[in-house]
Amino acid sequence: MYLHYKIAMPAVFRLVRVLGREFLKNYVEQLGERVADGDELSEEVLEYFQEILRLSEEEGEADYVEELEEAYDPEIHGRLFSPTIVKLLSTIASGEVESVSQLARKLRRDVGNVYRDLKWLENLGLVYLENNGRKKAPRLLVLEYGVRFA
Repeated sequence: MYLHYKIAMPAVFRLVRVLGREFLKNYVEQLGERVADGDELSEEVLEYFQEILRLSEEEGEADYVEELEEAYDPEIHGRLFSPTIVKLLSTIASGEVESVSQLARKLRRDVGNVYRDLKWLENLGLVYLENNGRKKAPRLLVLEYGVRFA
């Protein structure tokens, strides 16, 4: 005999990432542009990251570790656990990737599809596409991610 219970258990998406100095500089620049365009919500965030950048330069700390939590959305976060995305992130983590096309070759996938995945991951804050001349070099920001049940 099985008993079925319906229990509301909110799930939380948890992300731990490292923001290096180069990322912080670019992020502060982007936030500054949004504030200049009238985005008031970004003002406080801009001040916060300007202070982090200033402290990292003064104290010689190169990286800032950030822990984020938000409500789990299976439409958004569920895809992060697919074998394709996990393999993509693992390959970037190997440190042997200097361009999107090189990553695509290593994964044996179409460059356009890999680039779309990278842009999606960049929007979620898991990777950073660093300008490297004419190429974009994918850099991993995420240390860990997962789902926690509250």
